Amino acid sequence: MKTLENNVLLYDAECPLCKLYSGAFVEYGLLNANGRHDYTQLQEFSACSLVDKDKSRNEIALVDTQNQTVRYGLDSLLYILGHNFPVLQPIFKNHWFVSVMRQVYNLVSYNRKVIAPAKDFNPNACIPDFSFFYRFIFIFIAFYTATFAFYNYFGLSAVGFMAVFWLMNVGLSYWKWQLWAIIYLGHLATLFLLSSLLLLPIYVLNHYLLDYQIIIWSIGVGLVGLIVVQQVFKRLKVIKQEIQYMNRSIASII
Repeated sequence: MKTLENNVLLYDAECPLCKLYSGAFVEYGLLNANGRHDYTQLQEFSACSLVDKDKSRNEIALVDTQNQTVRYGLDSLLYILGHNFPVLQPIFKNHWFVSVMRQVYNLVSYNRKVIAPAKDFNPNACIPDFSFFYRFIFIFIAFYTATFAFYNYFGLSAVGFMAVFWLMNVGLSYWKWQLWAIIYLGHLATLFLLSSLLLLPIYVLNHYLLDYQIIIWSIGVGLVGLIVVQQVFKRLKVIKQEIQYMNRSIASII
């Protein structure tokens, strides 16, 4: 594998997803040991003047310290992968592939704080701009996926219960937070999606390997319930902090 030299990736150190894939780039030799840098420590980066600080919050920046150029977002990731896997470069140059993957990248990037939030909401962290469009698309995909999964796991009655529970939360969150109810609903959609994915191995185990339906589902639902409860308490604190931050941001603009 050919390490990409003289390039530094500015990543969101408080985002578990960003830490995971940027760390993997370094660990497996796609970037050298100094090939990533924490966005919050941007002032300590020698080439910080080259970076668009606002754009790099939404699209991860790859700084070429030798040629003094910067790539952002999907272009950064495809450049790193294309350098190490030249056979993939024709695919990475395909217009349709890039167009689709750019939307996927934006969907994840703009929603990364609800997909995998930090323990606390840090207003000084690398916070992406809030996009109602990509948040709505994420909620729709998560809710549709969870509905399909719960229908196959538990039947139509589970879908009805989930729909009622969702509508109740839509009403209550709008009553409490109005405009920023969508922040809460984004986290709720993630919990629905997480639950459906965690129950998938239980579903497979029960239908294709073992035939102890009550025991398997009882254990599985219990374990998933514990994980979801832990996530609920973690996210409630983050939601409150994020809404306070968004209200202050709006107030400062007005």
